[in-house]
Amino acid sequence: MVTKHIKISSKSQITIPQMVLKKLGIGPGDAIQLNVLGQHAEILVAKSKQASALDLGKKFKSYPKKPLSVKQINVAIDEGYANLARKNK
Repeated sequence: MVTKHIKISSKSQITIPQMVLKKLGIGPGDAIQLNVLGQHAEILVAKSKQASALDLGKKFKSYPKKPLSVKQINVAIDEGYANLARKNK
């Protein structure tokens, strides 16, 4: 268990220590959930939003001129999972 004491700023903001961010595997832009029960609070990593096919399509600047093979698609998926795993270390 990790215990850290942090102060609340004049704007009611807190800064989560780097070691806690690393332990949770989160960083700038990630969402968290704060659960409060009485005098206790817990921080949970929010479930990531599932991207739709339209959301994914918007990330591409151009489309291939000819269709991709199933093998090419599988390689792209594997690379995406590998990149995600490296990010979450």
